Amino acid sequence: KKKKKEEEEESPITAKMQEEKRIKKFEQQLKQPKIDMEKLRKIAWNGIPQKKRAETWKVLLGYQPVTATRVKKEIQMKRQEYREFVTQYYEQQGLERTLNEQAVLVQIQKDVPRTHPAPMFKQKQICQSMERILYISSLKQPACGYVQGHDTILTTFFTVFIAKEMNVQHVEHLLTADPSFFEESLKKDVLMNVEADAFYCLNTFLADIQDFYTSDVPGIVRSLKRLEMLIGKVNPALAKHMSRLQEEGEGLHYMQFAYRWINCLLLRELPLEVGVRLMDSYLAEGSTFESLHINVCTAILDHFAERLLQMDYFDVITFFQRMPTMQWTISEMDTILSQAFVYQHLYK
Repeated sequence: KKKKKEEEEESPITAKMQEEKRIKKFEQQLKQPKIDMEKLRKIAWNGIPQKKRAETWKVLLGYQPVTATRVKKEIQMKRQEYREFVTQYYEQQGLERTLNEQAVLVQIQKDVPRTHPAPMFKQKQICQSMERILYISSLKQPACGYVQGHDTILTTFFTVFIAKEMNVQHVEHLLTADPSFFEESLKKDVLMNVEADAFYCLNTFLADIQDFYTSDVPGIVRSLKRLEMLIGKVNPALAKHMSRLQEEGEGLHYMQFAYRWINCLLLRELPLEVGVRLMDSYLAEGSTFESLHINVCTAILDHFAERLLQMDYFDVITFFQRMPTMQWTISEMDTILSQAFVYQHLYK
């Protein structure tokens, strides 16, 4: 008992030492004159320490150059370019918008305040920043424009970059911070830098899944078919149960519950800090992260298979509307990602 008690007392110290070791591992890579992207992706896949997350995300998305001597100049140029976008597309006096552009802006202004319940996302200056990002992105990516779900994905970038600039060590602390914290500590020029960084990173990220959001959503249709196929391989009993519910006229289709999983990359089914951890692996995966995402969805379905097999149509629908994943921790997401990794290599 004494030994067990000592181990429990030592565990916070051990955890801190392990975190410091992880931070040093990332620092070694990020401080290289030229970053080795293959090595960075490999260590980032298993999760990035919060202290190094913002910088690592920017490098993985190509926003921050891998060559150290180019970093400062190129990021300054991009931030200045974004400020010009804001003036040109958002703030210019006498700016005339088409009816469609007006409708898009109105929709964004409705969506942003209800994107996430945390006080941070109710702050006027933060809402305005997110509105500008999403609106200008819709103009820069006319093939898909703005789609509900982009705001959810943006919250991950915004949270990570603000945490870095405000020296917040844990995402949870940022989400529970009092509104006065942002009013007193978040300077206008710092927020504009965060806004510019989030704009470019969001657009680079969405470019790889653009057909999720174009007319007829071919990317989502493709992903749902892949998900259904994988469940048939991973858990034939669950696949048969889902098929039976569909064939019996109750109409259970993967589109009904998994559309949002694909559209919002599962981020609406998870606490934000857990969604941020998931994004570590997606960004580390690179432009092919769509495959990993479908395997994560598969792993989640298989995780709940035992429960789902006991449910009828209405119970299944209710279950998916109130997913237990909203109470998950990073540890549970790591388990799902490990299983998804296995599927990714078994069912290429």
